[in-house]
Amino acid sequence: MTSTPTPTAAPLGKLEPDQYTVSPKFNDPNAEITFLSSDNVAFKIFRSHLKVNSAGFSPPENIDVTEAVLLPEASDVLEILFSFIHLPGEHEQFRQPRLMDLEERLFFLVAEAAEKYIVSSLMNMCITLLSISYCNKYPFQSLNHCARHGYTTEADLAAYAALGVPLNGATSKLTHFGVLTAYVRLLFL
Repeated sequence: MTSTPTPTAAPLGKLEPDQYTVSPKFNDPNAEITFLSSDNVAFKIFRSHLKVNSAGFSPPENIDVTEAVLLPEASDVLEILFSFIHLPGEHEQFRQPRLMDLEERLFFLVAEAAEKYIVSSLMNMCITLLSISYCNKYPFQSLNHCARHGYTTEADLAAYAALGVPLNGATSKLTHFGVLTAYVRLLFL
């Protein structure tokens, strides 16, 4: 598996109370960092949770409480991502989201975010689901994701699942560089 580069620090933005809502699940006022989604939902996260559960977040050390780290992902993606990073308080009942219940678009956005921010527990869940279910259900999207992130075994599974789909439909769906060549090569093995 190829290593995913650590993303650079996201830009900071001023928090204007009338321009965002706070996630009902990630709203602890004592959290040191506020992340703002692309659709203006704020997520309040403890730095210690980021350090322990993600190797890809590197927010600035001294963030003013009126600033937020701006992230390009939408709140539905971040809600799931932070569920694998930020553990609830002792008094809260908590269960991580069932990834199998996610619709196709959201699953692949979450899988990409897990890779981008290096959230190992979520990366493992996504690749497991890809290998047992999603490679067969969504072979082209799975093949793109697996090839992009170096999951060769799962990429092979997805490629074999895609063999039943006409080649003319595949060319527009295979977006990762080199995947089309690998897919066509399998047709002639």
